[in-house]
Amino acid sequence: DSDNEEATWLQKQIAYRLTQFDQTLNDLNRLLASTPDDVAALLKRAWVFVKREQYPSALAELYHVLEIDSDNQEATWLRAQIHYILGSFDDALNNLNKLLILTPDNVDVLLKRAWVFVKRKQYASAHVDLVRVLEIDSDNQEATWLGEQIH
Repeated sequence: DSDNEEATWLQKQIAYRLTQFDQTLNDLNRLLASTPDDVAALLKRAWVFVKREQYPSALAELYHVLEIDSDNQEATWLRAQIHYILGSFDDALNNLNKLLILTPDNVDVLLKRAWVFVKRKQYASAHVDLVRVLEIDSDNQEATWLGEQIH
């Protein structure tokens, strides 16, 4: 039956990807055992944890990265994303605000912050960010769509 074959194939693909993550994690663990403050390796391990939906472990890695490099934009962005996923909108907002100090015209950050404002029912603040996005990128479909939803 082709449905069973497809399901079996999908299960094998998922198992393979999980095995890849396990191997990557083992490799990173070995590397970090000898160089525990390797920012690149810590960030990669955080991404593996995110892919495995192990958000507390990912956040621990990101806090470690930010202890070493307080302005690390990748760590701050990923931390904001995780807090958003977890519904910790105050924490997401704090990270996004920090990023906007470093990169004030970052469309991705402005859009994510607009979404946070929508989740917090702060529509006027969301509107301000969406207007800014459209000033930077007048064809931005997500900003246009979200702006229409909140009016």
